[in-house]
Amino acid sequence: MNVTPDQAGRADPAPRDARAADQLAKLQALTDSTLAHLDVEDLLDELLARVCEILESDTAAVLLLDEQAGELAATVARGIEEEVRQGVRIPLGTGFAGRIAATQSPVLLSHVDSETVTNPILWEKGLKVMAG
Repeated sequence: MNVTPDQAGRADPAPRDARAADQLAKLQALTDSTLAHLDVEDLLDELLARVCEILESDTAAVLLLDEQAGELAATVARGIEEEVRQGVRIPLGTGFAGRIAATQSPVLLSHVDSETVTNPILWEKGLKVMAG
């Protein structure tokens, strides 16, 4: 957090407040009423674009659970669209996304390679860090 001192040496909360207000405005864009008319795939695509902007991320994907198969299916993606085009499916509990879905807990990877993720698209694209 960057806080600049004023002339009296006190911390000036203005930079922090401006950043918080900007982040709040971006988050409110996720609930924009104009999204209501979209079908599920278009809605997910639009939400993913907005989340990427908020998080300043160059790649992201949404995988939906196919309960009958026990797999996650790549549904929409940004920066790694091959996941959707190739019909990537991840068994529940396996790999990065499968582990997140199975445990319903966040996961942060500081290194992406064949040892940490099962989908080769992720390390072949040069991803370095992943959060989910």
